[in-house]
Amino acid sequence: MHFPFDIKKAIAATALLITEHKSRHLKRLRLQKLLYIAEKESLRLAGSPIVGDALSAMKHGPVLSHTLNLMRGNEIDAEWSMYFATKGHDLILLQNPGVDELSHFEVATLKQAARKHLTHTVWTIRDLTHEFPEWKSHYIEGTSRPIPLTDILRESGRSDDEAREVVFRAEYEMAFKKKFAHTSK
Repeated sequence: MHFPFDIKKAIAATALLITEHKSRHLKRLRLQKLLYIAEKESLRLAGSPIVGDALSAMKHGPVLSHTLNLMRGNEIDAEWSMYFATKGHDLILLQNPGVDELSHFEVATLKQAARKHLTHTVWTIRDLTHEFPEWKSHYIEGTSRPIPLTDILRESGRSDDEAREVVFRAEYEMAFKKKFAHTSK
């Protein structure tokens, strides 16, 4: 179970991380690790994610699954394509969407993740995420396996009751989105 994926927040968060590096492009692997670190921190502190993506354990550490597919070009989304292009292992920022879709807390959490790891190599950040207990307990070589929201919450210090409450909220938001998705188009 995960929260509903928010494409607008994924775009804003990804663009913010690129611009925090004073660049127009960044390695996709670095972006994925920083997005995951920020997502995990938001869940720890606020009990809610920034992007709401499904989280998976893969070879190079935990990832935001839907966002990774967009970055790789495995999924096509017209809105995403207005802001980003992929060239090799880099994601290129075509235009900056700004941060209006993000709360002040989300902006601060993303900036903190970027600044904390600004001088680290992408491989140092990747190795750091390999130490996360939720990745260690779900990664099997050659696979991509979901990381349950409850595991991230428990590893972040949330009690079982708090984790159940957050998962209930995620289930509710997913059901609400599915029920009313047709009215937003």
